[in-house]
Amino acid sequence: MIKIITGRQSDPLQTEIIGRAARNYLAQPGKDTFIIVPNHIKFNTEVSAIGKVAQLQGREETSVKNLHVLSFSRLAWFFFKKADLLMPESLDDAAATMILEQIIDKRRDELLLFKNSHANSGMIKQVYSTILQVHTGQLDLGNLLERAADPAVALDLDNETRDKLHDLDLIYQDFLEIVSEKHFATKDELNIQLNQLLASRPDLVSQARFYVTDFSHFSIQEKMTMQLLAAFASEMTFAFKTADGSVIEPAAGEYDYVVQKTIKDLTGYFSAHDFAWEREKIASPASPARDLNQAWQGQGQPDLNNLQLVKADSRYAEAYFVARTIYDEVALKGCQYRDFLVLAPNLQEYETYLAPILRQNQIPFFDDLQQQMKYHPLVLLLENLGKLLQQAGDTPALLSIMKTRLLIPDWYLEGDAEAGEAAYLRDIDSWKTLPWPTESSTAFGKSPSRTLPKPRSSPWTKNSTKSGWTAWTSCGTSLSARSPGLPAS
Repeated sequence: MIKIITGRQSDPLQTEIIGRAARNYLAQPGKDTFIIVPNHIKFNTEVSAIGKVAQLQGREETSVKNLHVLSFSRLAWFFFKKADLLMPESLDDAAATMILEQIIDKRRDELLLFKNSHANSGMIKQVYSTILQVHTGQLDLGNLLERAADPAVALDLDNETRDKLHDLDLIYQDFLEIVSEKHFATKDELNIQLNQLLASRPDLVSQARFYVTDFSHFSIQEKMTMQLLAAFASEMTFAFKTADGSVIEPAAGEYDYVVQKTIKDLTGYFSAHDFAWEREKIASPASPARDLNQAWQGQGQPDLNNLQLVKADSRYAEAYFVARTIYDEVALKGCQYRDFLVLAPNLQEYETYLAPILRQNQIPFFDDLQQQMKYHPLVLLLENLGKLLQQAGDTPALLSIMKTRLLIPDWYLEGDAEAGEAAYLRDIDSWKTLPWPTESSTAFGKSPSRTLPKPRSSPWTKNSTKSGWTAWTSCGTSLSARSPGLPAS
């Protein structure tokens, strides 16, 4: 029996499939139960499946034997091992890219498109994708080239298309030769060999049950694998998420066109081969989130306890309402500031509103806005120290280090530290707006183009023994030597 289960994007469809697979495994522990998922969620799905089995058993921990959570590549490995066949070494995308780069470099003089251009990673990926399609579809590139040379066909082809066919044929032949010598198999070729094995050994899956979830489409060979499993397996269950959980005629440009087309292709194959199949739509569970969405969309008046909906005409109005509400709750109702959590879909949109308004109302807060580390003062300090190592006396690097405020001379901080730091920043701003004397001016006795400010009555122009200035002079000695009399940096 074949089942196709559909649900909305927000529905817990994977949880439903894992629950059915776990119950089936516990009902028939001696038979294989497979959950087929994309490779990137295989581990998390396996953890969830084992956890569900433990929950149904009333245990905190458990182990399983015949419950398998696999991707398509691991599915091929499983059946090759079960059939006592040697599985070829899989060629991953990184290795294939390296092989193609070597082929292009070797054949560059013979190629037309790549002869005078550098093959970047994006072009290599497109070539590899095309090679997989040609190999999977068993196309004869030699025949295509012969047809392209036909005068009747050549009129409809531009030079770029002919060049692509020429280069693809050379690269494709070399690629197959290298893969064959190294005994590699591409990911599509593994699926081809898996399909050949399943077609010749249907007994491998005749007692097994398969649950397929979290896919929106399949490759040609993956689709054939699904068709073979549907024909020979004891039971087959597919789960797909569509826009509203229903199955409709796929229309190009629609949000769920890809998954709707996948469903149509599968059901069309099942009907054409007289397979018994049925479709099921899971009911969306009731949740406060769904009620809230319905309220915003004007689809009824749900009962939302302890929830007040407020319409604001700007982000400033939103932020002001939040601040005043928190202030009133603390001042009048005995709440504490730590009792409040403010959530926003994107904090950056409220950065210039929320923090200033909270400070204006003297509300202590922690802002979880993510900041880029590349502008952190410590990062800027390290980067510009590296520049000084490469070029001593680099003026922009010295000014950038000074502006980090991580190395402030001690005499600025004597007394009122805040006022001293402000004076330090004013001095930096006044220095960086004036031209620094060059060898063509001060160093050779000429006057600079502008009058420079008189140095402060502080040891900027000499090597101070104060600890706060030692770091500066170690970076600025070359500049101080070039520009005597100027404020050292």
